[in-house]
Amino acid sequence: MYLEIKAVVAYVPVNVRYAACCGATGLPYAWTWHGQPLPYVPLMRRSDPTTLPNAEIAPENTHGPILMIGAEDDGI
Repeated sequence: MYLEIKAVVAYVPVNVRYAACCGATGLPYAWTWHGQPLPYVPLMRRSDPTTLPNAEIAPENTHGPILMIGAEDDGI
């Protein structure tokens, strides 16, 4: 838990963690918790339903306000 974070704005959010896409780290994952990688959906397996359950983001477990902004035709 990060007590210094008071609120979050999520612009066109997704419901799962995806693999890292960019950068010079060479790591396949983009999300960590206590230094350990969290499950994610590999970029090449987006349509594979077996990868989704462990990679889902659970906003219901947060302890603060979240403003989610999205649109019907956001291009994602």
